[in-house]
Amino acid sequence: MYNNNNNNNTFSEDSVSYRQRQQHQRKSNRNPTTYLFHEESSNNNKLKNIVDQETIESYKTHIFSFIQNATPIAIGNLLQQPARWIIIYTAGHLGSTTLAGISLAQTFENASIYISIYALESAISTLCAQTWTAAKDKSLTGIHLQRGLILFGFMCIFPIAITWYTASYTLGFLQEDKEIVHQAELYLRYQFPGFIALGIYTFLQVFLEAQGIMSALTFAIIISLPFNVLFNYILVWSELFSMGVSGISIALTLTSILIFGIMVIYIRFIQGSKGWPKLNKFRQNNSMVIFQDWAPLIRLYLPSCFVQCCNACVQEITILVTSYLGKTELAAQAILLRTHLTIFAFGYAIQIVTANRIGNAIGSGSAMNTRRVVFSGALVATIIALCILCFLILSRDAYPYLFTEDHLVAQAIKDVIPVFSVTQVINMFSALGTGTLSGLGYQKITAASMFVTYFILVGPLGYWAIANEWIQCSLGMLWTGTAVGHVLVAMAQLSYIGMLDWSIELRKVHKRIRIDTSQQNQEHNNDNTIENDSSSFHQTTTYYGTTTATHATITS
Repeated sequence: MYNNNNNNNTFSEDSVSYRQRQQHQRKSNRNPTTYLFHEESSNNNKLKNIVDQETIESYKTHIFSFIQNATPIAIGNLLQQPARWIIIYTAGHLGSTTLAGISLAQTFENASIYISIYALESAISTLCAQTWTAAKDKSLTGIHLQRGLILFGFMCIFPIAITWYTASYTLGFLQEDKEIVHQAELYLRYQFPGFIALGIYTFLQVFLEAQGIMSALTFAIIISLPFNVLFNYILVWSELFSMGVSGISIALTLTSILIFGIMVIYIRFIQGSKGWPKLNKFRQNNSMVIFQDWAPLIRLYLPSCFVQCCNACVQEITILVTSYLGKTELAAQAILLRTHLTIFAFGYAIQIVTANRIGNAIGSGSAMNTRRVVFSGALVATIIALCILCFLILSRDAYPYLFTEDHLVAQAIKDVIPVFSVTQVINMFSALGTGTLSGLGYQKITAASMFVTYFILVGPLGYWAIANEWIQCSLGMLWTGTAVGHVLVAMAQLSYIGMLDWSIELRKVHKRIRIDTSQQNQEHNNDNTIENDSSSFHQTTTYYGTTTATHATITS
């Protein structure tokens, strides 16, 4: 009996020892890209010590880097405004029918941009920023970009292309004037290639931002602006073509294609190509890597799409309600909305830089840097918000006359400026919260907070108060409701951020990236693993057989 127990114990010890050797051998045979992280603590409770203390940046460095990165993004966003103003200016001189047709077509265009380009931009930004610092193989960043481009291509081919090229049937229900519908159809028909170029160069910019390259798109826009004016002159104003609304659309399309071409040249010959995978990265064991593991992209895209739809719905509902107040209020709202979109260039820069720097910091494994990014973003947002507040309040009497000579419209704007300026201040902090949650991959928190705020609280309560004549519907009340909505969304976002455990967030991100990369390399390693297992089985059988026979001899 004693000998049998000893025999079994020896077999068990040898089995465990052999399994450990086999596991070590398999790990050593794996592709090096499986091990992504610069350092990894053996104890999960000490994950916050992944990076060396020397890699932690000071607050001064964070603030300087934040401003340095946000400045070109804000400038680039502001430079995109003239292209839209050129469309309005040119269409207005061609007649009210052309202007109405383009305005109607842009409802389709803006909706498509929100649900596809802007939503995918947020999802790709999260994945690229985290992967760039977490992965030793930087080409994994480009694989995320390629997946986003493929998803964007599917959306362009099926829902968007079909909707745009059959827009005359849909627009016929919204507008009875057939000439306006025809003008809108022409604009969409020739604008579709430009829409595709717009999406691609936006994603390329996200790809560069993840690498810390912020000024590429601004550089491309500066070069393209003179060409945009030239294209409009040749295709619309010159007697050689005089193409009308088709010329306006083609000019904008050519400008977008030009920006796309400049971005490609910039990445190929200047900087940014390090994150693009080489040809041998596209295939592993006869399977396309970019067609695998789409779950993270889809999980981030869906809530981002909902967030963009909420933003679009709030703007459109506000415009719709304003149209019932009268021409004066509608004209004032148009100026205020354009001002809001222009000012949000700074909020957009805060949102993008925060998301990118949060993703980089958490990908590198530094909880301290992640917290400091949030603090630096809050400080920059506060400074910008105070500057905007002072500008709007001090220029309250003169600002409206920059856009209109109608004293009634100017007075309506002056009456709303105080609450409008407060809305812009709050919007900066909402952008900070949105960027922070996007960098962490928590777009769903932003989506939930916006849904509850606008569709459960502010919207229904505002409608109920107006219907019961508790408050009088006016332009000021609309902006007050918007301000309240921004306050609630910002409070929900920042409260959630304040409750986060950054060490846990680090583990989540690194675990996801480890799993993603392991799945990409799994098929590549399967054949070697099977061969090792097969040979190991024969070795194990012989080894264990010999061991058992030896113990049997000793026993006998």
